[in-house]
Amino acid sequence: MYVVFHVNICNILILYLFAQSDLLNLMHDLKEEGNALFKEEQYDIAWMHYRNAIFVVSILGNRFYCVVEKEFTSTLFSNRAFCCLKKVSLI
Repeated sequence: MYVVFHVNICNILILYLFAQSDLLNLMHDLKEEGNALFKEEQYDIAWMHYRNAIFVVSILGNRFYCVVEKEFTSTLFSNRAFCCLKKVSLI
């Protein structure tokens, strides 16, 4: 399991040191971990995993000109939004 990271300048620099294949694996792993956390009703942490996966998608596009499938990216945004909806419904 990956450690949830906060997006700041240090993390941006660290992520730019990764190879494209590492970032693709990280992106998929973050999504899968977010899905597992969502099933465990840990919506805040799942939200962070989806957010971080979206951030990795942007790095892939900016650094490697790698276009991630629109369906995958839209799923990340939808899952992140669904975490917010589930969290609000618990309050």
